[in-house]
Amino acid sequence: MKKHVSLAIKQMGKVFQLHSHYLAGSDYLAADLSRAISGVVNGLSGEITVNGEKYNQVMPASTLTDEEIADVFTYILNNFDNKGGEVRAAEVKATRK
Repeated sequence: MKKHVSLAIKQMGKVFQLHSHYLAGSDYLAADLSRAISGVVNGLSGEITVNGEKYNQVMPASTLTDEEIADVFTYILNNFDNKGGEVRAAEVKATRK
């Protein structure tokens, strides 16, 4: 898992640096993890609210594998003051359209 997370964080490094406040104690993740995974897998557009702040930008679908996305979500869930948890590649795959 460390290898995948490291690779994914390198690929998403600027996103993590610029947007880590989205991840810290994220109510968006806690409210509906499948919705958050689907947004990464399939892309996302339209307004969302994260930790009380509204955002309305387009996020393209990720090019990472299901396993890499699962590893990144597991990392996020267990860091940034989130409650912990694990995401499996099968859960990511289930969100693909």
